[in-house]
Amino acid sequence: ALWRGSLRKDRDDGREILSSLAALHERGVAVDWKGFAGPPGGRRAVLPAYPFRRERHWLAERGAEHAILTSRTRLAGGEEVWSGEVSADRPRWVAGHRVAGRAVFPGMGFAEMALAAGGVVEGLTFEVALALDDDERRELELRVSPEGPGGRPFEIRSRPRAEGGEWTRHASGVLVPVPGQALRGRFEPSPDATEVAPSELYDAIAASGVDYGEAFRGVRRAWRGRGEAWVEVGLPEAAGATEGHQVHPALLDAALHVLGLVLPARGGTWVPFSVDRLRLAGPVGRSLRVHARSEDLDRTRVV
Repeated sequence: ALWRGSLRKDRDDGREILSSLAALHERGVAVDWKGFAGPPGGRRAVLPAYPFRRERHWLAERGAEHAILTSRTRLAGGEEVWSGEVSADRPRWVAGHRVAGRAVFPGMGFAEMALAAGGVVEGLTFEVALALDDDERRELELRVSPEGPGGRPFEIRSRPRAEGGEWTRHASGVLVPVPGQALRGRFEPSPDATEVAPSELYDAIAASGVDYGEAFRGVRRAWRGRGEAWVEVGLPEAAGATEGHQVHPALLDAALHVLGLVLPARGGTWVPFSVDRLRLAGPVGRSLRVHARSEDLDRTRVV
């Protein structure tokens, strides 16, 4: 049984009766609305006989199918905005990338985000490192501008989630169409190359101030030649699944560990400042073969 009152203290009588009748109508009770006068001052409105037409005025937002940038919005002027969230333990592999004891989001993570937007990445510049405190969460955003004469400029930035403070730009570059020619590389070590134990490579990297956790220790075999080097890398189980990535950032980061065999040891930490060109030749799973050749002190070609 359903009991509804007609009068209630401190409430308008007409509205109380109307509320009760509406509740009864909702439960299936037949109400003679023609005999109901309604609240004082009210009037009957004639509703249109055709169905209501609905028109949305919100921005079109859809899932981005990316492991970190989970939302994708296309603005009216053609700009695309990809957004997500990152912390020292989200994704879990971020905690395994530390510089001077502090979790730092890997630069190759920014590179992979740009690849996810489509095309070849050119002129990728790492401007400010994204260092993360253990209890810090940050909003992450990839903005891709409309097509221009030189491609589609993009930038990646973040801001603290809690305060909603100012944005910090971490990386920028341009996306250009994928060319038709195939990538070429020599993935077999030269006969005079010397095999290097991965533990030796990572000991040298650790001595420079970069602490790689299990998720980033992907080098399985390594060789050093004259001005060039080769590595075989595999994605450790600690890095998790590859779904939602063009290439897992930890695997892409591990591929660049080959630089530790090419660049001269002169103290301090080698940190990539820019990438002239980054292109995926095809689908990437959990392993890569990498060849690096030093062209000069400040430039190395990695395939």
